[in-house]
Amino acid sequence: MKKRRLLLVTLLAFCLAGCGEDAGSDSDKDNTKEEKPTEKEEDTGKDDEGGKEEGGSETEENVTGLPSFTVYSNSMSTEETLELDSGSTPYGTVVYPRISMAGGSKAYPALDAALDVYSETVHDEALRNLADMAGIFSESPDLVEDAYNGSSQSAYMTVSRSDENVLSLQVICDAFSSGAAHPVSWFEHVNFDAQTGAELELDDVITDMDALPDLIFDNLESVADPDYVFSEENEEYESVMDSIDFLIEQDALSWCLTDTGICFDFDPYALMYYAFGPITAELSYEDYPELFSEKYGPTDAMLSTSGRVNYQDGEESEFAWEDISEIYYENMYEPANLVTSWTVTAPEWTMEAWSRDGAPAGEKSPWDFKEVDKSDLMYADDWAADHGFELPECAFAEGESSVSDGFYVYDFSNQADEHDYFSVNVTDIEAGEEYFFDLGSFIFTPERGTYFTEPSIRNAVMSDGVLYAEICHCTYAADQPYTGYIVAVDASTGEVLWRSAMQVANGNNFIVGEDTIICGYGFTEEDDYIYVLSTKSGEVLKKIKVKNAPDYFIPADDSLYVLCYDVAYEYNVVEAE
Repeated sequence: MKKRRLLLVTLLAFCLAGCGEDAGSDSDKDNTKEEKPTEKEEDTGKDDEGGKEEGGSETEENVTGLPSFTVYSNSMSTEETLELDSGSTPYGTVVYPRISMAGGSKAYPALDAALDVYSETVHDEALRNLADMAGIFSESPDLVEDAYNGSSQSAYMTVSRSDENVLSLQVICDAFSSGAAHPVSWFEHVNFDAQTGAELELDDVITDMDALPDLIFDNLESVADPDYVFSEENEEYESVMDSIDFLIEQDALSWCLTDTGICFDFDPYALMYYAFGPITAELSYEDYPELFSEKYGPTDAMLSTSGRVNYQDGEESEFAWEDISEIYYENMYEPANLVTSWTVTAPEWTMEAWSRDGAPAGEKSPWDFKEVDKSDLMYADDWAADHGFELPECAFAEGESSVSDGFYVYDFSNQADEHDYFSVNVTDIEAGEEYFFDLGSFIFTPERGTYFTEPSIRNAVMSDGVLYAEICHCTYAADQPYTGYIVAVDASTGEVLWRSAMQVANGNNFIVGEDTIICGYGFTEEDDYIYVLSTKSGEVLKKIKVKNAPDYFIPADDSLYVLCYDVAYEYNVVEAE
């Protein structure tokens, strides 16, 4: 099974030129970095990896006392190719940066050493990513036949500030995986103390971390359309502020220092929906002089990086699968307490329920649900607090997340665009035993509409040796009808026992009982129901109409609370007559 690794960041290099500057102003861009050459340099003065120069000129250092750098854009690709209608394309291609000191290494030896380590780390991660790309196709020949493009990752670097105290690097990244609906993009900036070579933390630079969230939001509000998102009057205000607070608490802000201030770059999805794109906020030294520490704020010696940074093409390398396959397999792990590891095979795709053993004749719900209360709902967490409940946990729609029900810990990897990163690892808390289920075969469905999205494992429950996993797509059923279902997998064999009908389960949680599963489905302009499924076959035994999409199911004694989009129901659960 695969251990999920943090991918090397990327975006487009032309998005980077100077935070807070007008993207349409070429003259402004010229002040922040030199143009990258359009032709590959004949002699780069680098070693085998497009890196450290053998003898850089110390001319600029003698004049300013500041270091100079060369930033290389290296690339590596697989020798193996996909034969497409448009021609041959590698299984995978990775573009990655390498930075070295062209002048000043004697005056800044710690920084010189730190950049060597950083560049080697970036190179090694790029090679691991390339091995993953090659491994996906080499280990799954059927993907080669179905693929309509190869996989790629790119990372481009710009030096945003360099002086006697600080070296800040903006790194903009993107990745496009074969079969994905769209590319993903993100930022991974890095900042060094020029004297010690240590990587800077945000609180090394900012003196008032408590004030930072409001300052960031105020900046976003000042540069955005006042009638649009970033306004305290907008309904998204609390959500945006919560996201900013969370990123700061998790030390997950991507930031860098520039000649004019500090730049915060937010990935798509970090604050808003994907189509909104990346978002940038900048707090200037001039507007907030007290916000910056004395050491890393503006200095008299802070000069433009123009003339001290040379951007050029680096080495282009090709690797055969046989040469990098070992790296691919090194990324796989076998925990000592692993009991089973299964690659689960999806059954045939049908809209109706599928069962290995067929549906038992005459199955009926053993329960009836009597509605006893219905009330308006504003926020589910407030409702839960008022009623003395805790909301059930659920997995993130994208990325990695961990959920516990008190008996098991469920570690989800919802990276469907990476093909093999679609899995759940289940840990028995008491026994310490682990069960791994690779659900990658559930990614590729027969139909993909205009607004197709990759699936996510919304939640899972292990009960009596069976894993029940809820899989859904955050899109319209018209664009992805094969969505919102529960699959039951035998934990001892990895075999699918049954799969429910489509469009019956996309809530944040579901409840597994001895004979039945309670779940729910709803979406924009689609039918909203609570469903009762059989644990033996996945067949629908009962459905209950509700006003809108059921999000949470909370059992309490003989009652069931169902929290929908804007209404809360209370049912009395009784034995069916």
